[in-house]
Amino acid sequence: MSAESEPSPLHKAYREDRREVVAELIDLARSHTTTTDQAGSFAACAIEILFWQDRFTEAADLAEEVILARGATGQSLTRMDIPFDMALLAAEKYAGVKAAPRMQRLRTGVPEKSVLGRRLAWLVKAMADRPLERLLASPQTCGGPSAEVTGPATGHLGRPYGNLGTSERRVLWEAVRNANRFDLGRNLHEFGEPPVFESALWLAGWYQYTGSSSDAEEVLVRALDVWHPLELWDILPEGPVLQPVLREAVTDRVRHHYLTHPIEPVGTAP
Repeated sequence: MSAESEPSPLHKAYREDRREVVAELIDLARSHTTTTDQAGSFAACAIEILFWQDRFTEAADLAEEVILARGATGQSLTRMDIPFDMALLAAEKYAGVKAAPRMQRLRTGVPEKSVLGRRLAWLVKAMADRPLERLLASPQTCGGPSAEVTGPATGHLGRPYGNLGTSERRVLWEAVRNANRFDLGRNLHEFGEPPVFESALWLAGWYQYTGSSSDAEEVLVRALDVWHPLELWDILPEGPVLQPVLREAVTDRVRHHYLTHPIEPVGTAP
């Protein structure tokens, strides 16, 4: 294959073992020959992979390095917050590296009114009175209070699951998740998998919380089929490895599946 036809590292990350691509992504994010916008994308993609390898200190160091080096001039970079904010928070949660001092320092290197600048400023204040897991991606409600299911989903509850269309199933699962009704979610799961990724994470979290680790593992494996990237660099979801309860369900099988299973590129979601 000629050099011209070689897929870019971002595209390789969709199809190949991401553990074998991450070093190249990190090198490109740090390279002086890479444009600022490219550096941000390469770094973001690498950070998501590093999360899945539990390399939280490296992820936060890379986020800090790229923001300091490129944040003053990188318009695309400063329009991003995830996964850079998640890298700083996760390093505190799982590696003991304090996030607030870093965020204060990084704020001075990006435009004050940019997405990233505003996000860092907000997080510094929010961290003072909120637990980190509530600020990390896909916060969990397992173990918390439940409520009644309301809205159009109430009509779907009384119908056979097999008779519900795709959109009706989405509405039903979302309503059950919003009401935090694990009893109903467990019943629905007897007839099919959650059709939306966040609903799958909610269900897996509850299974793990209640001691059904094998069910949590299975839900997480199957959930990748309904996860879709939102950006070209968005190669893996962060929630399963950032949320404390979900992390307990991320077995070697789950980790291998997410790091090696081909992903459909951004823009191909149904």
